Amino acid sequence: MPPCGTKDGIDCWHAVHQPAGGSLNIAELRHKWDLEKENYRSQEVGSGVHSFVRERLQSPDLFGLSEGSLATPVGQRRREYIHENRALEGRRADFVLYVDPDVIVPLEVERRGNIAAGIEQIQRYQVDFDRQYGILTDGETWRFYNNTAWRSFDLQQMLDSPEQLRVFWQDYTRAENYYLNFFEPTGQLALSPERRAFPVDDYRARFFTDITRLISRFSAKLEVEGYFPDDEPAQRSRRAIETTYAYIIQFILYKALVDNGYSGFADQWTLQESSVHEFLRADRFRDILGLIDGISAQVSREVYRPFAAEQAYINQRLLQLYRSLDNCLSDVSPWLDIFVFIRRYDFTNIQHEVFGYVYENYLKSLYDDANKGQYFTDPTVVQFMLERVGYTAESLAERLEAPFDRLSLIDPACGSGTFLYTAVSNLVRGLGRRTSLGPEQLEHVLVDNIFGLDIAEFPLYLAEMAVLMRVLPVAFREGTTYPVGEKLRLFLTKDSIAEFLNTPIDGTEVDEAARMGQMQLGLDIQEPDVDSFMRDHEAMQDMKSSLSPSAPNPRRRYDFVVGNPPTSRITNPHDNTYSSSR
Repeated sequence: MPPCGTKDGIDCWHAVHQPAGGSLNIAELRHKWDLEKENYRSQEVGSGVHSFVRERLQSPDLFGLSEGSLATPVGQRRREYIHENRALEGRRADFVLYVDPDVIVPLEVERRGNIAAGIEQIQRYQVDFDRQYGILTDGETWRFYNNTAWRSFDLQQMLDSPEQLRVFWQDYTRAENYYLNFFEPTGQLALSPERRAFPVDDYRARFFTDITRLISRFSAKLEVEGYFPDDEPAQRSRRAIETTYAYIIQFILYKALVDNGYSGFADQWTLQESSVHEFLRADRFRDILGLIDGISAQVSREVYRPFAAEQAYINQRLLQLYRSLDNCLSDVSPWLDIFVFIRRYDFTNIQHEVFGYVYENYLKSLYDDANKGQYFTDPTVVQFMLERVGYTAESLAERLEAPFDRLSLIDPACGSGTFLYTAVSNLVRGLGRRTSLGPEQLEHVLVDNIFGLDIAEFPLYLAEMAVLMRVLPVAFREGTTYPVGEKLRLFLTKDSIAEFLNTPIDGTEVDEAARMGQMQLGLDIQEPDVDSFMRDHEAMQDMKSSLSPSAPNPRRRYDFVVGNPPTSRITNPHDNTYSSSR
């Protein structure tokens, strides 16, 4: 006899799923439904739909679950459920089904005929678990979710053919089928074609929660595998999280190109999905890692060429990890989770910056150093400030009619790029209003006019990726592919003001005032000596030399200086020197 839990193991169903005391069989369930179904239109809890769902879950002919005890540790719960009024505080799904420690399914119940009211709730409950199962029912229709896809059964179908439900339920709740179920387009395991991705702008809270959980799981694997052995525990955790986030960002960029239909990326993604499914079915789990490498290479080749150098360290680390993995699903699942994550969301026409927002609101505790004075500025405040200084799409469109020498903007404390992203967004919209500039011209406008400095490397990287995300619609306009070849002008520094020592603005009235203020505060004003992938020395020298009147394209100043600079670097705010200088 085949083992239990396989498609051919139905004969052992009743050996494992013994009837709970008082459980109803199919005939009794049908009678209960016929007798009470009209009452279920108005009554949900108590003797309403909840009571019928409970009987369904306990029936040995259907789910065969028993009611669990809160005293049982979660890791030991198997083939049982917890009802809402007995659930742990904060668990708000009506039922939670514990098939085993790896398969936990929230179940939301609505009044009969009102199933649509529960869609938002079941989506919210799914995020509570690493694997996003979920069931939504009004007693008559049952939707079985796997992430954003679902398969529906109606009650009559389940009561007439209970064996069909049991086969599906076994396949649905096998941990190894979680990914296969999600990627299979047709066949017995396939969920229905009723699959939709969540638009990121409409589901920002869910997106941020999801990506934070993904980063947490993936970075934990890096730490467990010992890839940062020389670091102190806190620094090791920080590096693992930063490495993970930087790694995931490339796949978000790729999926944004897919969802916006740029230059054949959608067709390539369809092939990638098909390959993932093929490798899962054939147990060729390590081959999935080859697809991951291919996406990374494509982003570097066709989107942002400097990306290859920036990702070199990350990919080198992860290549070591690839080679150490066995060909088993559990080892590869962190990479499959990345596939599932980007497939879950729709990145079409994103209007809001996301990379920096995740950092500022979810990962910022990594940089919880009050002495650095780092603060997040709300995007609405950023836009208001840019409007006040005149860096708007309308104004920029007018400036674009003249030679491109009145567009320069610098944020000397740019952090993760909230100001730069909004400024570039305004610039891109200005380009669209008055000019027919193509992607090559846009690249020149960006590298000649948008500048950022900061003392923290990783936020700068996020700022770079955010700006890149915003210019993708132009770089891939009208089916063309123009990879951005020059590195964007964002630089790591030790001191934004000291950067301009020995430049043509040296000795000006403004420069002398700034220098005097720094000396009063006891700050070291030496020209920074910094080595980082976020500091292209040639580009930095070009930026500084452009301030000279003799430069080929002299600017002699920046047209706009914006930002929210650090304000708490001084350890003693009551010091007289600080008070007199601020």
